[in-house]
Amino acid sequence: LICLRYQAEYNTAFRGAIIIAPWVATAMSVPRWKVAVARTFSRMLPAIPFANRINPALLSHDPDIVAAYAADPLVHDRITPRLFTEASHAMGLVFQRADRFDDPILFLLPGDDRLVDSRRTLVLARGIPSGEVTIRTYPGMYHEVLNERDRTLVHRDIRNWIAARIS
Repeated sequence: LICLRYQAEYNTAFRGAIIIAPWVATAMSVPRWKVAVARTFSRMLPAIPFANRINPALLSHDPDIVAAYAADPLVHDRITPRLFTEASHAMGLVFQRADRFDDPILFLLPGDDRLVDSRRTLVLARGIPSGEVTIRTYPGMYHEVLNERDRTLVHRDIRNWIAARIS
């Protein structure tokens, strides 16, 4: 999401971007009351942490990756109201400003992402009017396609996309 926002706002010297499972929409709908509470708290108590309830088993089918994530002391399970409201605002801006993307983009999308909504990312990618957009979808893969069991497929697609641009 940050990379997409950056590309939409600034003229970059990039020769392309590889966007993997971006948070342009949350997979599960967020209840209206939670959105309302987040908006209120974003103004009054912006840094109060709330549990994000991300299940590590939904990141990858590779049990070693899941175990490493769960054991990593730097991983936290919190989100603040300000982060939620700012991310929500950024998601809307990415769609509103899709006409500003002019660098080549490779979208790598998991087919079974339960954290972010890959269908919304497809809508975004297909709606970019200018520039070169390549979309690769990986059926059955969870959110972290670079950490899935079949990650060699993803690595190959990245290598091929880069090679086509530097040759």
